[in-house]
Amino acid sequence: MREQAFYKMASENDEVLNQGVPEDADYQTKYNNLETNNTGEIAKADEEIAEGDYSTALARINALLDENTHEFNKMAVQEIYINYYAQDIEPDAGTKIQLENIAYSHPFYGGEGVYIARAMLGIDVEDAFPAARLANPNLQMEAEALKTVIYPNPANNLAYLHVEKSEEEKLTVEVNNVYGKHVYSTTNYNSLIELNTSAFVSGIYLVNVYIDDELKTTKKLTVLK
Repeated sequence: MREQAFYKMASENDEVLNQGVPEDADYQTKYNNLETNNTGEIAKADEEIAEGDYSTALARINALLDENTHEFNKMAVQEIYINYYAQDIEPDAGTKIQLENIAYSHPFYGGEGVYIARAMLGIDVEDAFPAARLANPNLQMEAEALKTVIYPNPANNLAYLHVEKSEEEKLTVEVNNVYGKHVYSTTNYNSLIELNTSAFVSGIYLVNVYIDDELKTTKKLTVLK
């Protein structure tokens, strides 16, 4: 997930790769590697789906080799979307079962594809962070990073995001739809941010929360009109 976030930020902002520091060469090498592996190819497929270029996206997906569960799920839901939902075709029973298996898995393990599958099925699942992970001190910080609340959720025209942080820390919030299209962003030093969702269409959105430009957590926001 961190590699995907880095690739997305670098793709949208050249300054990420050209900060005038010795590490720039490492960042550029990392970006070039990601661009040619599944991370970059899946991101390109997202763009093609958003533009309605389904044939190109499907060919790109079929050429990929799934390297982990996150990528497998993302590739699976992209293919199902192109073959069925984009054409207003009702999925067969087997395809629905595949989609449901992804939708009901925990997003920590299943990745972004879990949220997309839920949006396609029109379901909302309340995720509980796996308690067993909290026993691992190396992962305790990941749980603490989830001290972020969005309310009301589902939202209609307005939602609030509260993040536990210090006054000195810069908070950046980026909202994307489930296909990665950017719909909203803001940056300030407040702990409470107002999200104007009046222009959002009904659906599930992914809210990326950055502290001092480092991605800390991704929360789900449902908008109902």
